[in-house]
Amino acid sequence: MLIAINKFLDRLLFKLTTSRPGRPAQISQMINSLPTQLILLKSLLTDYTIPSYSTAPLPTFVKFLRSQKALVSAYLSTQFHQHRADSIEYYTALRDEHFSTSLGSFISSALSVEHRSIVLDRVLVVIDSKTTLLTDPSDIKQAAIKHFQSVVTPPLVQYSSMDSFPPRWQRAYTPLSDIDSSLYILVMSPILEDEWKNILNSMPNNKASGPSKISYEMLKHLTGDAFNLSLTLANACLIHGDIPADWREALVYPIPKPHEFDAQLKNTRPITLLETVRKCVVKVVTTRLSKILADNQVLQGGNFAGLPGGSTDVPIKMLDAIIHQRRFDKTDDQELWIVSQDISKAFDSIDLNMLRLALLRLHLPSLLIKFIINLFTRRNNKIITCHGDTPGYRVRIGIDQGEIISPLLWVIYLDPLLTTLNREASDPFILKSSVLLDYSPIEYEQHNLPVSHITFMDDSTLIASSKRGIEDRLSITAEFYTLNNIQANSAKYILLSSEQFS
Repeated sequence: MLIAINKFLDRLLFKLTTSRPGRPAQISQMINSLPTQLILLKSLLTDYTIPSYSTAPLPTFVKFLRSQKALVSAYLSTQFHQHRADSIEYYTALRDEHFSTSLGSFISSALSVEHRSIVLDRVLVVIDSKTTLLTDPSDIKQAAIKHFQSVVTPPLVQYSSMDSFPPRWQRAYTPLSDIDSSLYILVMSPILEDEWKNILNSMPNNKASGPSKISYEMLKHLTGDAFNLSLTLANACLIHGDIPADWREALVYPIPKPHEFDAQLKNTRPITLLETVRKCVVKVVTTRLSKILADNQVLQGGNFAGLPGGSTDVPIKMLDAIIHQRRFDKTDDQELWIVSQDISKAFDSIDLNMLRLALLRLHLPSLLIKFIINLFTRRNNKIITCHGDTPGYRVRIGIDQGEIISPLLWVIYLDPLLTTLNREASDPFILKSSVLLDYSPIEYEQHNLPVSHITFMDDSTLIASSKRGIEDRLSITAEFYTLNNIQANSAKYILLSSEQFS
């Protein structure tokens, strides 16, 4: 309201001080409205008193109007500054709260992450070497199906055992000798009522649901028979190591990559919307399994993601320490070679046969392996477009991006490679650290840590102390990627050498 009064005074002053013949009626009308505006101003400013004024002579009237406008402008400026200060204080406190309670929200806020989306109402394709823009709804849907169904091709060779593997990978996939399958006895045990209730309550709100449109909020309000039936269904999945056929249906929502969509499907990545009850069941299994793997240190590859307590903090500090040692430790004559690898479509490329072998390597019980593999077999997806969902199509390879257990499965899938790098790769970089044992006299104990890679989920950084060592690592990873149908984009690899740190 104050802004409107300010604009009124501004317009009246403009008309009175600017020569515009033929508009005396407008000026007269505005002067007649002035008392109403001043009464309104008095209602907004408690300490304001309407001063007496006269419309003649004109210079005195203009001076009066300017004094009132200056008063309103000053008050508005004060209010704007106070609002900005209050906003800064509020959002600073909110960011502090997010740092403690929701790190994802804190990071998004700190980085000013923009939530982008696309409208799949047209698709640019190449037909007979000619670029064509598809706008017909049926053509768009068929192009989307063709893209997402074939974005990763199934492996040419299907491995069901290790017999045909090269010797290195036969050793890597040999079941671990120091792990007993009895470790996992509780993973597929019946879910108790309290555990199921806690799982339901732990699921996030305001998340997109699967084809049935059953949301997490609905599940949190289940009581009585409805709650008991959901628990019975969940336990039936664990007993049989399988899920209902309807839970194999999913919706794919394409989201843009960091660059512009430009009507090209290659510039999108799929988010799979699965049934919420299915995800709750899978979360029970994931929580149980990941705790066992972490507590017993079953995975030895050194991936810093996928298990409880995983964080980017340690790998970032390790890499920084390695570079710092190479640059500033004059007693260290090691070379330093670093290659940052780029893996395309990690989850989408997982070969279920190789995943089964990776699970057997850890001595997982057959029922648990059956349950995990069944999550990703006989699946049918539909893609969300501007013109409605596409017809269903069969998913031929990979695991779902939106499945809760997928990050853990990727860590298990990659572990044979990482353990092989730790065990066999030549010329690791030796990271030195000193531990203070005593103050007087000062006494240190030195530790040497050989580092062949630093990996967080699907981001792998190969590290060696020689050119031969880095070439050895690249050869080992290339063998593994070929064996496991993983697509590595070597054109996007980044190579750093010690010369750049000198």
